Amino acid sequence: MFGTRPKRIKKLEIFSGVFFLIIIFFSGFVSVMTTRNETQPSWKTMRNNSLEPNGDTKSIDETKIVQLYPQLDIIQYRILFDEAHNPNSLIEENEHYYITYNYRLYMELIGLGHAVDIFKSGSLIDLTLLSNYDLLVIPGSYDDYDPQEIVAIEVWVNSGGNILIFDRDGYSTLSGAEEIALRFGFRFSEEGIYDDEFSYGILELEGTNILLHPITANVQKLIVGGTRGITHKPSGARTILKSDDDGTAYYQEYPDYPEARNVPIMSTLINISGNGGRLVVLAINSIWNTYDTYVYSFPYFYLEDNRQLAINTFNWLVDKDQIMNIDNDNDTLSDYLELYVLNSDPYSNDTDQDNLLDIFEYENGLKLNSNDTDGDGLNDFDEYYNLPTNPILWDTDKDLLGDGDEYFVYGTNATLKDTDIDGIPDGYEVFNLMDPLDETDAVLDYDDDQLTNLEEYKFGGNIYNNDTDADGLLDYDEIYIYYTKVFSNDTDLDGLTDYDELFIYHTDPRDRDTDDDNYSDRLEILEGWDPLDPDDPFPRPWVSEPMPTVKISISIFSILVIVPLIPTVIYIKRKRK
Repeated sequence: MFGTRPKRIKKLEIFSGVFFLIIIFFSGFVSVMTTRNETQPSWKTMRNNSLEPNGDTKSIDETKIVQLYPQLDIIQYRILFDEAHNPNSLIEENEHYYITYNYRLYMELIGLGHAVDIFKSGSLIDLTLLSNYDLLVIPGSYDDYDPQEIVAIEVWVNSGGNILIFDRDGYSTLSGAEEIALRFGFRFSEEGIYDDEFSYGILELEGTNILLHPITANVQKLIVGGTRGITHKPSGARTILKSDDDGTAYYQEYPDYPEARNVPIMSTLINISGNGGRLVVLAINSIWNTYDTYVYSFPYFYLEDNRQLAINTFNWLVDKDQIMNIDNDNDTLSDYLELYVLNSDPYSNDTDQDNLLDIFEYENGLKLNSNDTDGDGLNDFDEYYNLPTNPILWDTDKDLLGDGDEYFVYGTNATLKDTDIDGIPDGYEVFNLMDPLDETDAVLDYDDDQLTNLEEYKFGGNIYNNDTDADGLLDYDEIYIYYTKVFSNDTDLDGLTDYDELFIYHTDPRDRDTDDDNYSDRLEILEGWDPLDPDDPFPRPWVSEPMPTVKISISIFSILVIVPLIPTVIYIKRKRK
């Protein structure tokens, strides 16, 4: 009835339909791709409170993970101990490798407060694996790390992960642990450091060997094996343990070697890349061992305060929110807060010896490490109890003079802005060579411009210059005749000086557009127009009524306009046929 459609019309219709579908599909695809949000797994994870048997193994990307007993009644952090790169020390004894040291008892102790996993073998360390843990421990590995692993570890730590690195004792070749340490600016010595007063290469650390830090809280003495020491560290790193600086600890073979004295042995780095990561580098992999096969040696873990140092180290590394609530001076301020925030002495309840307790100064906004918080030359105790000044404010009365200067130099009242009550602040009088204790100098006229010194102060003039802004107008005339500013030669900020507006162009120096035609006086003068005539220039529609602009992207235009036109054109052509 309707007849047969031309074949070319069918092809054109098919082509337009397919083209239309392609455009729609492409637009949808672009929309989805631009709004997709792929979230990376967070490095901070907490283990669920379900008991897992000791020695239980599970496969994570074909990697063998051995888990120790967790304790269920406290918050736990997840720790990964890397044994996949042939470490010098192991948690579990390996029948194929004769070990001298192991960390079994040590890690079980740590496991009471945290969930400890052992990375045995399998796939490489990557970000997916690391994202499940709060801390990675590298115990002096013999084997090198794959470049991909090094990059993954570096990225993870720079993103907020925590890492503990032990060095291998007494080896001059680059170890896997040092490969990682180098990425953060640490390098180890090529020789061992020993103590000449102790046998079997043992190093005693006490006194100045142990620096103040949350890691060393309640740690008075350590006994460890010989160490290589840290010869290079980044500027932001903090030394925790070091060798003697009096020459008692040195290289046995080379006693005069300069590196042997005052060498860092343990160092920390916090807030890595500004993302909160923490790093501890320890150049002694025997410090916490709990088993030794040599008959003449012993487990270091049970000597002196080695055990305390181990617990402190792990607590400091993983607990960022409630870290080390130890308070050695019993002033209710934690050692960590005093060391890293307040810069006070965690072993003294009055760090600055100003007779104000640290906790009192902390609660009242005073500096704990300075007896003069505001630096005004007055003791905090005196300002708080003996003087009516504010120990936090350098200038209590806000007269631009320091409280100490007012008391000791000028004899003025540090709590009264205008000591002689003449209407002029003490600071202004001092800086302008007036007497802040003499009220009569306020009514004098130093520059003979008919303005008193008090008037000059009130209007911003110079008491020694009768034309403060050098605009050709006397200060008195500007204030009482022209009502312009004495301290600015262009009161209305239109680019014309007050003098030129008054005497050359006869415009208003207080109004940037005298004739209110929306053109500034300066612009009209530059264009040759009359700044006093609102009808000059005549309104220009292309200036006063700017044409609106509409911007639309080509892709949206093609979808909304061009694409719908295709079937329309086809339909019209078909009708004509």
